[in-house]
Amino acid sequence: MRRHLVDVPVEFVHLAPLRLTCRVRVAAAPAEVYRALAEGTAGRRGPRLQRGANGPRATGAWVVEPARRGGGPVVRGTVLAARPGEHYAYRADEVRVPGVRALVADWRLTPGPTGGTRVVRTLALDVAPVLRVLAPLARPWLGGTFRRSMRELDARLEKSRE
Repeated sequence: MRRHLVDVPVEFVHLAPLRLTCRVRVAAAPAEVYRALAEGTAGRRGPRLQRGANGPRATGAWVVEPARRGGGPVVRGTVLAARPGEHYAYRADEVRVPGVRALVADWRLTPGPTGGTRVVRTLALDVAPVLRVLAPLARPWLGGTFRRSMRELDARLEKSRE
């Protein structure tokens, strides 16, 4: 059953009752990483908000599409921030996960001191109390999934440059 989530602004990332943040460095340049995130080609574990079976639908200035993430829940979302090479954020508007009231995924990209990109992803959530209690158990899994996704993306981008 689809659940409609609360419409929250990008600032929700700083105000959410629950924030799960992961950091990683990749060899690819910020512009390459951003393009993969924004085009929905970040990989099977990365965001696929922009890849939907029904094609893109415009909502205001942003693109909204349904997506199936690695066999997981169907998500509909709205892009909240799109600054090429720097910042990409989207809000989940509809999910099939019970207990989630609001969710924003925020990606910050900064050039590394010796090249590459520092990627910081924050999942900002408002969830039912039982999920808030269980969230610490999910942190290692989410962090591992994020790091694997970014390694896969980095390898794919490296291969495309050859």
